[in-house]
Amino acid sequence: MSTIRVEAVPISRFFLGFFGLDHLQLTFDPSPYPGAIPQDTWYTMEGVFVPRTGGLPKLAVQGANGITTLAQVNGNLRGDPLVQAIGPPGSRYSTILPVDIPELAWATMSAYARGINAGQFEYYAFNGDYTNFPTQNSSSVISSMMIQVGLDANSFPSFGKGVTFGLQTYVGTGGDDRITMPTINFSTVSGGNGNDVLFGTDAGVFRSKNYSAATVTINLSGRPVSTFIMAATPA
Repeated sequence: MSTIRVEAVPISRFFLGFFGLDHLQLTFDPSPYPGAIPQDTWYTMEGVFVPRTGGLPKLAVQGANGITTLAQVNGNLRGDPLVQAIGPPGSRYSTILPVDIPELAWATMSAYARGINAGQFEYYAFNGDYTNFPTQNSSSVISSMMIQVGLDANSFPSFGKGVTFGLQTYVGTGGDDRITMPTINFSTVSGGNGNDVLFGTDAGVFRSKNYSAATVTINLSGRPVSTFIMAATPA
């Protein structure tokens, strides 16, 4: 049956892979059984860095239409040239995601990816605890898409051999989002350019710009959150 995989490859930009940093991507393998369909035609989605003149780079999802192939995002290479360029799935630490209906899960993540693209988010490769900006990068995109199908990327032991920053940032969309912190593993919520409503949970209290492990940071890059609704009554 078809499968969705999350894969890790060393970051090529500025040779960051040399320092042990990984870039994540999602792939959809429509094969009825392993190896039936070459990876050339597997669909893929990944977060990308888009330079902008006169402003900070934009965070976007390449392949948000859900039908962009690995060959297309790699210069239309196919067969052995593609393998030489990106390696076989095993070399990318390809991990099959446990979803019931892969086609439905892929469509759900693709729809969310288009929402992220509509949000006009800025790209921040990494920011420390004591800055005004979040770590908001390609890994944040993958993590936010996976949680739409009930999978917390932070709970997976490892996707590759390197380090991945940004999984704890939940990226919203360009619409009027109604956001509840997905799991306690997320530390940052970044809203888009809609009128967003942030709901609290019984798991803890949301605090603005508190970087302790027990709380969350709220960063809304578009309009301010219009409503805070706390599910728990403070003690």
